[in-house]
Amino acid sequence: MVDKFGKGMDSSVVEVNGRPAVLVTLHGTPVALAAIDATTAGIERLMVVANPEKLAGLVDERR
Repeated sequence: MVDKFGKGMDSSVVEVNGRPAVLVTLHGTPVALAAIDATTAGIERLMVVANPEKLAGLVDERR
């Protein structure tokens, strides 16, 4: 991802809907949010949000 977005990309673990997720930002602006559903059998589902409109709502909540 660094090749595509360059410097200024960062990630942090956040809580979304009561569950942990990884928020990826570029120069402080959210570009993706990823979360997993896991069981004892392993990862059941990977969910990624990259829609700027949905991520904008996340920015509003974090301020």
